Formats: sequence, structure tokens, C-alpha cells
Amino acid sequence: MAAMTPKRTPVPHVKPISEEPPSAFDAACSERLERLLEDLVPRESAEEQRKRAQVLATLSSIFREWVCSVCLSQGLPDDVANGAGGQVFTSGSYRLGLNERGMDIDTICVAPRFVTRVDFFDSLKVTPSWRPDGPCAAD
Repeated sequence: MAAMTPKRTPVPHVKPISEEPPSAFDAACSERLERLLEDLVPRESAEEQRKRAQVLATLSSIFREWVCSVCLSQGLPDDVANGAGGQVFTSGSYRLGLNERGMDIDTICVAPRFVTRVDFFDSLKVTPSWRPDGPCAAD
């Protein structure tokens, strides 16, 4: 019989100022702040957001193709190289949905364990000749 672990309830380090719902004044201030931010920090249009999504999809394809090429250069079989993967994750303001015009997209590239940082900094070269139909093309 497995031992039961006691349930733990997280305890905040700092007590909240208030646990009451926002007052009408709080809501009005929040609305004014949101309007001010819209004027000072314009959001991306739907078209600009689609373009960012396309850039991320292209980056992800390039990264997966590169992971495959590293695998092939290490002598791994084609099927292993093609299935090795490689993923690109977003973080920072983009991940939080704060899509301000012209902001960067913080990304994290995750490759299999046998693809090293040395491989990344020594062999990753993105050239205009990149094509999605190469030997390591994504599905």
C-alpha cells in the first residue's frame, strides 16, 4: 500500500491588499488606462499578427530541417533524422499576447539531446536558398 502524501495548499508570500471585487472606480480607472495604452502603444492589426504567425511557422520549419541535417551529418539513418523533431516555442510578451507593433518575438529552440549548442552555433546557417522541399522537409 502506497503512503499517502498530505495535500498542501499554497500560501502567498504577501497578503493581498484586498480580496474584494473591483469597485466602480477601479473599473473606470482600468478602462481609462486601457484607452491610454491603446493610444500610446498601438496593437498589431490582424494582418500583422498573421505575418508573425507565418514567420514563426517558417522559423519552425527551418529549425526542424536543420535538426534533421545535423542528425544526417552524425550518420544517423534517414528515418531517425526525419523523426528527430525540433520545436520552437515562444515566450515573453508575445507569449503573453502583448503584441505591440514592431516588437520582437522571444523564441526558445528545443532540439534532441544529441544536437548540441556547438552544433547550433557552428553549423546553423540560414540562407536565402532554404527551401521547404529539401531532404529534411517537414510534413
